[in-house]
Amino acid sequence: MSAAIVEARAVRKAFGRTEALRGTSIAVDEGEVVAVTGPSGSGKSTLLLSPAGVLRPEAGEIWFDGRNLTDLSESDRTRLRRREFGLVLQFGQLVPELTAGQNVALPLLPEKHEARRGQHPRPGLARAPRRAGHGRCAPR
Repeated sequence: MSAAIVEARAVRKAFGRTEALRGTSIAVDEGEVVAVTGPSGSGKSTLLLSPAGVLRPEAGEIWFDGRNLTDLSESDRTRLRRREFGLVLQFGQLVPELTAGQNVALPLLPEKHEARRGQHPRPGLARAPRRAGHGRCAPR
């Protein structure tokens, strides 16, 4: 059995007085495909956006590839999403004129700017489709 690549432990997140996540935990192994289903307002998007670092939970821990992401700054979480993984939700916001591979690479454009400042990105893009269990991206 492989170790979880993404894990949320006892995560709590509320929007005002509405609790979206109440001590929710989930672990996803490398290469595993997971579908999150449920009625509108049940916390599906919140569950996905918390481990992705888009939303910061009020309690609990978020882990990615053995690293605790809970206390990362906003810019560090953004950099992690750009370099290490991506998330496509219900309304994917993909650019229809681009191929699947080009859409995946799009968040790396800011990396060119960072590389000029001496911050070199990790070479994670080439292995990302394999990590997700896909050997190659499909054409448009």
